Amino acid sequence: MRTAVKIFGAVLLIIFLAAMTPEMLTSLATVTADVNIADYTLLEMVVNWAPALLWIGALGAVFFMVFNEVKMRRSGGASTSGGKSKKLR
Repeated sequence: MRTAVKIFGAVLLIIFLAAMTPEMLTSLATVTADVNIADYTLLEMVVNWAPALLWIGALGAVFFMVFNEVKMRRSGGASTSGGKSKKLR
């Protein structure tokens, strides 16, 4: 049951990030359009790469969560969120 909840949580994380992406892109465009800070070249580079880095990080975290839960389920060990694992006993 806990595995299904964690996998469902991972899917919800992706849906949340997909829903927030347009707002994030609008905010980043507002920052780069400001006259006072538009001259900073490094800021423009960071703003251009930020959405891609957030997506890569979120997908990596989701993959890691799902992989660990499936691995623990297949090995027959206890989940890290529920009790002690066999190795710690």
